[in-house]
Amino acid sequence: MADNSKALDVLGGPMITVLHGRKRYVVKLETTSMQLMREIEKVTSLKPEDQILLIKGQKVTSENDIDLASQGLKGGKKVMLLVRREGHSANGPYSSDSSCSEVEEMCQRVRAAISRLDSVEAELQDLKKTAQPPEGHKNMATGNLGSLKQRLRVISETCMEMLLALDSVQDEKAIATSTPPAWKLERKSAVDRLHQTLNVVDNLSQGLNHLQQSLPQ
Repeated sequence: MADNSKALDVLGGPMITVLHGRKRYVVKLETTSMQLMREIEKVTSLKPEDQILLIKGQKVTSENDIDLASQGLKGGKKVMLLVRREGHSANGPYSSDSSCSEVEEMCQRVRAAISRLDSVEAELQDLKKTAQPPEGHKNMATGNLGSLKQRLRVISETCMEMLLALDSVQDEKAIATSTPPAWKLERKSAVDRLHQTLNVVDNLSQGLNHLQQSLPQ
């Protein structure tokens, strides 16, 4: 995929990878999110209004066209594509008359994400040990580089999925009168930790690439 992306970069400008479930699409990096959605439509047949993009942790829909450069999106980066569920608005799956049971369900989802994040961070700490010299050189010498990179990809995609799940429970119109302040703090803390975890993933990925380049050819 990486080699194909580089070739397309030379021929048609910067390219990015769009992750949709287990599928990956390489598309041209456009100036705005709406233009990008139209490019994605060409390869997925999904109309822009049916797309939800997760770009640098921010949920983007056809209703909030943004400048991609302002979000730090560059060639070679990845975005996640999700399909808007039928009957749900762009701002979230819950309407303004959400019941107390729905609010409690959202609280449970946040706590489940926090619990899942604990295991992700533990996995990342283990990866940090195996990616740094001299362990990193040993792993690459024994052919484990691909495995390490795959583990990082899985962690990155897991974090992006959790960010989207947490984003779906921030509809203030739906929960303003019934959400306890402590729950709001839990959600904010989880989002902050996820962003920090993604930064660590990026740094580790760069470290692995540098180690690979330092090995004798």
